[in-house]
Amino acid sequence: MYCPWVFFLRASAAEKRTPASHLENCARYSAAVDSAAIDDAGNPLGSPHIWSFVTGSTGAISGTITYTGMPPYTWVMIGVFRDPCLTDQIAFWGMETPDSYTIDPVPPGTCYVGAFMDLNHSERPDFGEPAGIYDPNGDGKPDPITVSVGRTRSGVDFELKYQFQLSTISGTISKSPDVTQSDTTYVAFFTSDPTQGGADPVDIRMLPSGTGTYGSSPLEYGCYYVMCYMDTNHNHELDVVDDVPIEPVGLYGQVVQGGPVFTPILLITDTVGINMTLIYFTGSPPPTPVFPHPRGVSVYRGHADKIVSWGRAPHGIVR
Repeated sequence: MYCPWVFFLRASAAEKRTPASHLENCARYSAAVDSAAIDDAGNPLGSPHIWSFVTGSTGAISGTITYTGMPPYTWVMIGVFRDPCLTDQIAFWGMETPDSYTIDPVPPGTCYVGAFMDLNHSERPDFGEPAGIYDPNGDGKPDPITVSVGRTRSGVDFELKYQFQLSTISGTISKSPDVTQSDTTYVAFFTSDPTQGGADPVDIRMLPSGTGTYGSSPLEYGCYYVMCYMDTNHNHELDVVDDVPIEPVGLYGQVVQGGPVFTPILLITDTVGINMTLIYFTGSPPPTPVFPHPRGVSVYRGHADKIVSWGRAPHGIVR
């Protein structure tokens, strides 16, 4: 599984650069000017000087990170990400203990902030390490902030109140009015977006009554995608015709004109309220998620290795 919260550190070793060197956009650079430098009149520099500058048009983020656990405290790693699953990192900062911080530069736009205490100095989150996210509404999901050019987005305060551990995803499955059956429903949990292909579920749960509450097995922290279908013909797989499911399906996300759009779930503690509604699809077929090794009704487009199925259960669907 791709692990979020992995913070990529810039190399600390000094790099020799020339006027022709390429500089990254939205990055901070420092140049050391020693006392051997002279001005146009031949006067030497009184003392060494560090010249720091930022490339591109950027903003900044500042706030305070707190932690109420027992010392000893250790290195706190803070990341700024483009996505709420904290996988697409765009800025980073580290400090020796929980304290006030400023991250500068940060590219402008919408972003999310998370941090963890690196107890074992592995530079990545590990089980048992304290973690936190900027979540002022307290719903357990990272809240977005907006960074503007030339401005500091202050008040991004949060506590390292979580701990990386095995957690569960739970919610309720209901039916739309046109779904009248009450057959077994299967719920599948993925660590990558099923619409992108090559996704195997890491957990599958079964609801014999078709609706009601469900819960996953304990899962590692990370990003998850959840979908379900009702097995109305009892063959333990989702059947499709011309890329359209002929059995009721649901997902945590939404179905738009272009097809299913999953909402990713960042799992760092037991997460509830991941509710889904089983529906029948009508109208034009949407693009479909691709699953490996499907069984039963399939649609082949072009080559035999491109098997298209909205949400077909891979082998081993029955638990």
